[in-house]
Amino acid sequence: MKKMSRAFKILLPLIVLLQSSVFAQDNENENRNKNKKKYEFVKTKAVNKSYNVSSSDKLNIQNSFGSVEVTTWDRNEIKVDVNVEVTANTEALAQKIIDRISVSDSRSGKDISFKTDMKDMNESKRDNKDDKSSMEINHTISMPAGNPLSIRNEFGSTKVPDFRGEVDLTSKFSSLTTGNLTNIKGINVEFGKANLANITSAPVNIKFSKATIAKLSGSVKLNLEFCSNVRLSLDNNLNSLDLKTSYSTVNLKPLGDLQASYNISTSFGSFKNTTNVKFDSDADEKDDNRYNPKFDFQYNGKNGSGSIPVKVKSSFGKIIVGEASEEDMKGKEKNKTKDKSRT
Repeated sequence: MKKMSRAFKILLPLIVLLQSSVFAQDNENENRNKNKKKYEFVKTKAVNKSYNVSSSDKLNIQNSFGSVEVTTWDRNEIKVDVNVEVTANTEALAQKIIDRISVSDSRSGKDISFKTDMKDMNESKRDNKDDKSSMEINHTISMPAGNPLSIRNEFGSTKVPDFRGEVDLTSKFSSLTTGNLTNIKGINVEFGKANLANITSAPVNIKFSKATIAKLSGSVKLNLEFCSNVRLSLDNNLNSLDLKTSYSTVNLKPLGDLQASYNISTSFGSFKNTTNVKFDSDADEKDDNRYNPKFDFQYNGKNGSGSIPVKVKSSFGKIIVGEASEEDMKGKEKNKTKDKSRT
């Protein structure tokens, strides 16, 4: 174990640096979205469209540099309000930028689509080095909760309430907040923050972000890469969890008396158990091979019937089962040089 400890100490600064960059990126994105500076000259325009729909009609939103907020209602109608605001330190620049922003909408078969386009935006920024500007392209959506929905949003927050229709959500460089989602095609979050309520039977990918998922239920496949602070609550309605992580700190918190069988493997990482579940581990086995020390370890535990499989594969990170303090969730470990589990 000493060889493993030395190797982990060597790699630990890299892990901490990578996870610190996630915090820094998240804070930068959050500050950018909260503290957008407004300038003297303001130009605005709006797009307001409504479509009569059946239950199978799908709404597609593709946006950047603004928020997308969904509310639901009991009407056979989808209504989208888009508000574009540009501010600049000269009126000419504000007009030039807003003229280059367009929001198009179309209907083709069962698909209703809204897309934000920004033409030659880099050219307008090169005109004068003293030019300063800001812009927001915000979408407010009212629609039935059972219709299919696809959102791809960059540099702006996305909010979706409780929703039973199929959803496909992508958020980059900002935050994604959802209510209970029961029909998920996919969730992807990069360089931001995810605050998700109940995720049921879904593929979820989160990279370079912080995340909290209040409940995992059904059959969930979750992939985490370079995530600094991830807390996952395992609901009693969970059927299975397949979790793959790299360079991430993850807390798995069973809710109630979860009848789970745990199969957890770590590579160049650490494991901690704060529950009453007994884990068998090969981490404490004697390692006398000085030229080929062991860095991969296995932890197996079972609660009750163990009917719910929880499979975790972690590389260069930390897995905590049970309650986890803020200190536990930090990337850097104090005086911990080997994997630990409660027996």
